[in-house]
Amino acid sequence: MKTDLLEKGYQHIRRTLEVPNADAAVILGSGWSDAIDFVRPDRSMPYSRIKIVAGCGVDGHAGRLDSCRLHGKRFLIFRGRRHFYEGNGWAPVAFPVYAAVRAGCRHILLTNAAGSLRSRIPPGSFMIIRDHLNLMGSNPLIGPHQHFWGPRFPDLSGTYDEAVARRVLRAMRGSSLPAHFGIYVAVSGPCYETPAEASALRRLGADAVGMSTVPEAILAHAAGLQVTAVSFISNAAGASGITTHEDVLRAASSARRTMTAALRLILREIVHAM
Repeated sequence: MKTDLLEKGYQHIRRTLEVPNADAAVILGSGWSDAIDFVRPDRSMPYSRIKIVAGCGVDGHAGRLDSCRLHGKRFLIFRGRRHFYEGNGWAPVAFPVYAAVRAGCRHILLTNAAGSLRSRIPPGSFMIIRDHLNLMGSNPLIGPHQHFWGPRFPDLSGTYDEAVARRVLRAMRGSSLPAHFGIYVAVSGPCYETPAEASALRRLGADAVGMSTVPEAILAHAAGLQVTAVSFISNAAGASGITTHEDVLRAASSARRTMTAALRLILREIVHAM
């Protein structure tokens, strides 16, 4: 994945937002965009003005980049993400991570909506990701080696910052928010899992399944960022009955207050860990 288009996009947002650097970045997945309305951005720009991401094609993703200060730190808030299944390659998926690295961020928070594979992690709860399985059938680092992303063969042990994960879990449980540790498996999508697939993923050791997050985590860790990732559990994967994206968004909407409380705590703990 060449970085020339990524750099062009970064220079554009740098000029528009007039932010020379930042401390941390956040990528908000399905249903999470409204949960951060407690933050007042200094400057904003729609993804439609950033050619490389060219808008967000999936409902539940606001498609906007905000720059704001929170707890004395500068944040870049990406309200929405592009997905590999949209068919535009890895560059749109990678751009928020590239921008975070170029802006000097030390930490990145990745969020998503996921389907639970375990009864102990029910819909309406949160899963703090400790490790992942990449079953997308691809990898954002495939292609000529770009030194920007670190070594040719990055070691992914310790991809997710364990100390911050423990802080987040403790804070959420201390505030009576339903939170669990777990392993996230990424599939390419856009189909939801069949019951047989959900059973197989469960046997592989996964606790929740989704169509994002792992590519950004791979890139961020390879480039030297600390990574925290949290799933909102919107449904039970492979359960009887039909699952739709609208169902996922309705689940997130009904849990907006809880998601907002969770996001406040997560961001606070990330700042305290810096």
